[in-house]
Amino acid sequence: KIDKNNVPISNNQVSDIKFDTKGNLWLTNFGVAANQPSLFMKDATNNWQSFSLNNKAGQFPLEILIDDNNFKWIRLEPTPDAGGIWVVDEAT
Repeated sequence: KIDKNNVPISNNQVSDIKFDTKGNLWLTNFGVAANQPSLFMKDATNNWQSFSLNNKAGQFPLEILIDDNNFKWIRLEPTPDAGGIWVVDEAT
């Protein structure tokens, strides 16, 4: 179960949720404060891991796509000074 008491997100603006090939749940959190995590992963043992992109675009993830190599491609909302794609390989 996912609710506000067991998810380490700073707000409730979840923009996307996906599962990878390992069964991990990936969640993006839209509109976070600067330098705060905006991507979260919950593994099969219910442990959470967070990821931050230390720029303005990282505050506004829109969508997660997971490819055949298990890379996570995060589409970021275009802003006047940022935007684009964030690629995550949690193994590195």
